[in-house]
Amino acid sequence: MATPKPELLTNAHLSLAFEPTTGALLSIRNAHSGGEMLRARSAQRGPFAIYHRFHSPYAELGPDTSAHRAHTEPADIAGAVFSPATALPARFARTATPDGETLSVTYSDANGQWRAQLTVALPRDQSTSRWGLRLTNLGTEPADYLGVFPLLPGVRLGNRRRNRMMVANNAGYITPLWATRGGVYGDAAQVGMQWGCVFDDDPAGAHDALAFIVRDPDLRRKAILYQRPDIAVRYYPPRTLQPGKSVTFPDVDLLVYTGDWKPAAQAYRAWFEPAFPQRPLPGWVRNLTNWRGRWFWRRGQEIPPEYTVAETVADHLTSFRELPDVCRGGPGTLYEYAFWGHGCMGRERCGRTQVHTDGDYVIREDLGGAEALRDGIAALHARGERFLFYVEAYLCPKESDLVRHGPGLEWQVMHADGGTAGPYDSEGKWVHMCPGAAGWQDHLAESCARLLRETGADGVRLDSLGFYGFPCYNPAHQHANPWDYNAWVMTLLDKVARATRAVNPDAYLMTEAGPDFFSHHFDGALASPSGPGRIAVSRDVAPMRIAVPGYALAVYSAAGPVAASLMGYPGGCGGRNLDARFYELDRLWRTASAPVYPIVRWGDAAHDNPTASRADVALRRFSQGEVDVVVGARPRYLDDYPHDPPPNDWLRNTNVALKRNRVTIEVRVRHAGCATRRVELCDVLRQRTRIVPFRVEGDEVVVEVDANWFWLRLA
Repeated sequence: MATPKPELLTNAHLSLAFEPTTGALLSIRNAHSGGEMLRARSAQRGPFAIYHRFHSPYAELGPDTSAHRAHTEPADIAGAVFSPATALPARFARTATPDGETLSVTYSDANGQWRAQLTVALPRDQSTSRWGLRLTNLGTEPADYLGVFPLLPGVRLGNRRRNRMMVANNAGYITPLWATRGGVYGDAAQVGMQWGCVFDDDPAGAHDALAFIVRDPDLRRKAILYQRPDIAVRYYPPRTLQPGKSVTFPDVDLLVYTGDWKPAAQAYRAWFEPAFPQRPLPGWVRNLTNWRGRWFWRRGQEIPPEYTVAETVADHLTSFRELPDVCRGGPGTLYEYAFWGHGCMGRERCGRTQVHTDGDYVIREDLGGAEALRDGIAALHARGERFLFYVEAYLCPKESDLVRHGPGLEWQVMHADGGTAGPYDSEGKWVHMCPGAAGWQDHLAESCARLLRETGADGVRLDSLGFYGFPCYNPAHQHANPWDYNAWVMTLLDKVARATRAVNPDAYLMTEAGPDFFSHHFDGALASPSGPGRIAVSRDVAPMRIAVPGYALAVYSAAGPVAASLMGYPGGCGGRNLDARFYELDRLWRTASAPVYPIVRWGDAAHDNPTASRADVALRRFSQGEVDVVVGARPRYLDDYPHDPPPNDWLRNTNVALKRNRVTIEVRVRHAGCATRRVELCDVLRQRTRIVPFRVEGDEVVVEVDANWFWLRLA
C-alpha cells in the first residue's frame, strides 16, 4: 500500500508539510535554499500540545516571589496531553484567498474532550505564514487546560554547528542555539520581547533563518522556551474552559528566509509599534549620551558594612545645594540618585535601619530637605545636566511609616499558601510589594508626582519591576487572576506616567530591565547585559535596538562604554567597583562620538556588519539618510587580564576594555561604495579626527584604520 503523501502548503519562498493522517508538523523548508529546518520527524509532536487532567497545581518552583527559576513542567502535573500524536485522524481543508491560500486542520481528542482547529495562511508572495489555533471543550463539564502553541519540534538548520539564536534578555544578544532556555515573558532577565529567531551562521552554509512573532497585545502569561530540540511558547497556568466554549490563542507569524536575525527584528517592529504605541521622547532625552547612578551620603555619616561599595558610588556632602560641586567633572549628563529619603539618614538621625530607599519617599532633612535639593537641581540645570530620582517599586522597608503606621502590609505579595516570603527576606529589612495592589500603585504615582513638584527634578526610575513575574494570591487585592503580573505592571506604569507628566510633561521615566511593553508608558530602562560567556559585545548590535528602536535604553554596569558603543546604546557609568579607566573610556567616547552620536544612537542599525581584516575586531554600521557611520573596536575582557579569571558571567562582561597593541585594520563596508565621496576617521583614544583615503571595490568601500577604537563617517 502506497504511503500517503504529506499535506503541503507552499509558495515560491517556503514549504510547509503536515503528516497526512495525524496532521503533525513534518517540515519547514526554505524554497530558495532547499534547507530543511525540522529534523526530528519521527516525534510528530508539533505544532501544538494541550495538557489536561491535572493532578497537581502549577507552580513556580521555589519559596519566594522571584521568577528566576524553572516552572513546573506540564508533563509532571498533567494526566494527559492532546496533540497530533494522540488525536484521531486529522481533517484538512483548503481555502483560496485573494493573495494566497489558507490550510485548516481539525484535530479531535480520542476521548471526546477536545477539538483543535489550526489555520495556516500563506500569502502568495511572502516568506511569512500566519498560524492560528482555536481550542473547544467538547465535554459536558468544565475542563482545565494548559496550551503550548506553537510547538516547533526538532529545530536544526544546516549542519547545526553554527546555529545561532536571538536572546531577548534585556536589550538582547546573539548566542549559540540552546545556550539559554528562554523563560518568562515580562521578566526581562529571561524574555523581554515576544519573538525569537534561529539562524545558520555557517559561512559555508545556506544562511537559513527561522523566526516567530507572537502577536499578543493582551500580554498573556507565557514562557518562550528553547529546550533542545524544541522551541515552544507555553501559556500558563492552567485555565478553565466551560463546556461548549472555545478559546483562541494569539496568532503567530512564522518567518522563513535567508539571512540573520535582523529581518525578523524589523518584522516584529512592524507589529509591535502599532500594538504598543510609544509617546515621542522628550527632545532632551534623545540627546542623552550617558546615565550615571549615584548615592547621597551625608559627610561624616557612618557607612554600614553592607554599604562598603559606597566609596565608589556615593557622593559625600552636607547639603543638597552642593550637588553641582560633587557632580563637577563627573562623566555624566544624567545623574540618578538613591539614598535621598528620610529613612536613608541612619539610625542616629531617624531611628531606623539605614536603607537605600525608604518607601515613604519624603526627602531627607539632614541635607536640607526638598528646598535645598530644588536649589541643587536648578544649579545642575544651569550646566545642562539632569537629575533623576531612584524609586524602588518592589521593596518597601519594614520600618517605613507606610508599613508601621499605614496600609503597607496590605499591599504585599502573597503566595497560594498565604506566605509572604520574597527573594530579599534574608536581609530582614523588606516587605515585597505587589504591583497589582491598587493602593501601592497610587502611592507610587502620588509620591513620584510630588517629588517632581517639590524639587523640579527631571524624572524618576522605578527599580526592580522588570526583573520579576510572580503570582499574587492576596485576597485584599481582588486580582482577577493571580498570574496577571504583566497587566498589573502596565496599570502601575500608566498611573505613574499620568501623574508625573501632569507635573512635568517632559519628565524622563525609566525602569530597570524593562521588557518591550514597558515602552508604551515609560521612556526607557536600564539594560544589564549579563549572560553566558562574552555577550557584552556579542555578534551584533543589541536586538532591541532594531526591534524597539524608540525605547531609550541605557547600558548599565556590565559592558561599559566600549561595548555600549558597539551595541548602539549610550554607555552606563553605573555599577560598582569601577576603576578610573572605565570612567576615562567613557569620557573619551562621549567626547569623540559627539559628531556622529545621533546616528549611532537613533539611526538605522539593521545592516550587515562591516568586515575587518582581523578576527579580533568588532564592527557595527549605522545609517541616516546618505550618511553611514561605522563603529569599531578591539575589545578586551576581564579574563584577558593577568589576574585570576572572574567568578561569574556578570563580571566577565563588566568593564570591557581595549587591547593594548595598536594594529592596522582593513575595514570593508558593503553597499556604501557608489555614494561615498568622503570618509572621516576618528581615533577615540587619541581624540583625533581626520579625512582618510579609501577605495571602492565593487559594492564595498575599503578603508585602512590604525586605531583600536574608532568611528568612520562615510558620506
